[in-house]
Amino acid sequence: MIQDESDLYSPFDPEQKMLSDDVCDYLARNYKNMHRKKSERYNIRVICGTSIDEESVKAAIREHSDNNRCSYTMQIISSMELRRAKKEDYVYLKHVYDHAFPPEERAPFRRVWRCAGQGKADFLSIHIHGKCCGMAYLVRRGDLVYFFYLALDPRVRGRGIGTKVLKAVKRKCEGKRLFFALEQLDPKAKNYEIRVRRHALYRRCGFVDLPYVLHEAGVVYAVMGNGGMIRPKEYSDLMDYHMGKFMRKLLHMRLVRLPENVEP
Repeated sequence: MIQDESDLYSPFDPEQKMLSDDVCDYLARNYKNMHRKKSERYNIRVICGTSIDEESVKAAIREHSDNNRCSYTMQIISSMELRRAKKEDYVYLKHVYDHAFPPEERAPFRRVWRCAGQGKADFLSIHIHGKCCGMAYLVRRGDLVYFFYLALDPRVRGRGIGTKVLKAVKRKCEGKRLFFALEQLDPKAKNYEIRVRRHALYRRCGFVDLPYVLHEAGVVYAVMGNGGMIRPKEYSDLMDYHMGKFMRKLLHMRLVRLPENVEP
């Protein structure tokens, strides 16, 4: 019997530290700059996910940069993996899913799982050091991919994992048109600053604003994507394929193009 909500979690070690993308970018940027200035190659081998202090990494780089005789190569290794979700992950992932989204923004988990089982979507589990810590859900048809859900265990949020998942999904969908919905940049919203930061993060990951708003179950979202434009009918056809025309109409799901003089 489950005595506490935490019993539903997989045994992910919350003390494990992830190197943030800012530090990884720092490593890459400084490697290039040092290589250009001194014709040196720096061997800074960073294992993302191990217990490592970010300031110590930066200090080590600075120390190596003062030694002109160093001959190194740099390698950044990520421990994050995306795998096809398995039955044994069902209870845990449902728990993460239910806690990540308010009721009005989530479809019945059983339906989501079943659609993936029918081949209408990719239900991916997110793993750090082999331990499940979240989920990504992609609805796909032809060259169109809708990044429908991304949910992480609360204990691992704020460590750059979501950014790594975004980039991994983008690579996975290379050559396809990938899009997702996000909160609109409404200055009146209580979390407006958070929305602005998220939007900037998505842009840094290579996504652009699309000239649409997305209506789903009474909620209106902005839309970002990568790989090309999408048309409202393509979205409707994708949702009809995924959940059926009846459910799409019941939930009032539609993609609406913005007027030309209105910014996304």
